[in-house]
Amino acid sequence: MEPNTMKAAVLTGPQEITVKSVPVPPVGPGELAIRVSACGVCGSDVHMWKAGKGWGKEDPNGFILGHEFCGEIVAVGKKWADQFQPGQRFAIQPAMNYK
Repeated sequence: MEPNTMKAAVLTGPQEITVKSVPVPPVGPGELAIRVSACGVCGSDVHMWKAGKGWGKEDPNGFILGHEFCGEIVAVGKKWADQFQPGQRFAIQPAMNYK
């Protein structure tokens, strides 16, 4: 793998997923960068897999699946600097209706 790249399962067409190296995106002020340890498959991932595209912004290289995950924080944006630090474990709360 090249520097500043990561491996990702990328949806490249209907029912077509390719594991490839993609650029690591920069961390914005309201974001965290997570080194993913495990990732689940969500119903919306299945819908996107069937359709061959993601919802919202499309990337010309494909769509990276897996928004239900856990891992280790590797970088913290300014907004969260007082609450999180690199090295902490992190899991996303996938329940969209949770307060």
